[in-house]
Amino acid sequence: MTFFGSLARNTVSTLTHPLEVKSVISQKSPLNVKNGETNLDDTVEYAYEMKNTVQGVFADSQRNSFRLSNSNAVFTHGLKNKHTATLEDTEGNCYISDSFKTFYTDNTGLRHYFEDGLSDKGRVNVIRLGEYYYDCHIRDFSSGSFKVDKNYHVYGDRIYSQYSLYSENDTSSFSSFGTEITVPKNKVSDCVVDKENGFAAFIIKGVGVVGFIIPSDGSTEDFFMDEFAGKYILTQTANCGDGKLIAYDSEEITESNPPYITFGSRIYTDKTDDFSGIRAAAYEERHPLE
Repeated sequence: MTFFGSLARNTVSTLTHPLEVKSVISQKSPLNVKNGETNLDDTVEYAYEMKNTVQGVFADSQRNSFRLSNSNAVFTHGLKNKHTATLEDTEGNCYISDSFKTFYTDNTGLRHYFEDGLSDKGRVNVIRLGEYYYDCHIRDFSSGSFKVDKNYHVYGDRIYSQYSLYSENDTSSFSSFGTEITVPKNKVSDCVVDKENGFAAFIIKGVGVVGFIIPSDGSTEDFFMDEFAGKYILTQTANCGDGKLIAYDSEEITESNPPYITFGSRIYTDKTDDFSGIRAAAYEERHPLE
């Protein structure tokens, strides 16, 4: 699955504090661009604005959760007692709370949520990081023989989610793999599922728009919204192909036969009260060469 939107090549970074992951260069040097000198002036200036806005930090000394932030959002994922995630703006106003669950459905139609395993302790790996980009994995949530890898690609101005399903054994004992977003109806002034343009979104009262842009690569099987117990429930499911999954340590792994099923979306936010921004962003994401 391919996402677009990278601002620049990664730079070398390091762990500078026991609780915090930061880029090596934390201070911006003066920008030396003469307006009108080249047709790349706007791009250079924007890249300068985004430099070092991506950060990752454990939220407390006990490492109960990990927080990712950029220029417009803060995403906090629980690792121990609570395994769900919360999305806020940079001022602490909440878009989505205690959500971002992942699940698989067995062949009887029963959903199994990976975040419900209270004995599991999530593990964080930030495997690539730099002044413009973090590649963060939340791992070790399991259900039966299945495990989920929750991967967040964080740029200075956007966040992408990517979820991958693995199995300890060769199996076909599942019928779907997906993610679920829940939002209380009393916090929403409007919502939309736009399958033609590939996005779903909510207008959160007093906060702004939060939504999910679905890539056009075929990795998503479906996305739809239900209402239950005073909440909107947005579900996105993966394209599971032939419904079979080989073990993650199988000797039969090839490029055309990977040991996982994967899908995702761009997590979009803005501070408006209409869907024009996400509609335009969805078009750009899904038509990058136009």
